[in-house]
Amino acid sequence: MPVLSKLLPSGNRIASLSRIYATHRPLVQRGLTAGFVLYVLLTAYQGVAARPPTKDSKNVPVRDGKPARVAVSIP
Repeated sequence: MPVLSKLLPSGNRIASLSRIYATHRPLVQRGLTAGFVLYVLLTAYQGVAARPPTKDSKNVPVRDGKPARVAVSIP
C-alpha cells in the first residue's frame, strides 16, 4: 500500500481555501492584476534601459575613410 504524501492537501483543506478565495475574490483579482501590470512595466523598462553604452566617435579607428569594425566585449 503506497504511503500518501503529506504535501497532498485534504478535501477539507481544499474546501476551506476555496471558501476563502470566493469570499475575497475581488481583492485577489485586483492584486493579481496589479502584479501583472507592475511586471509588464518593469520588464519593459528594463528592456529599454539595458542599452549598451555608445562609443565616442573619437575612439573609433578609421580605415580607408570608414570606421573599422571592431569586436567589443561587454563586461
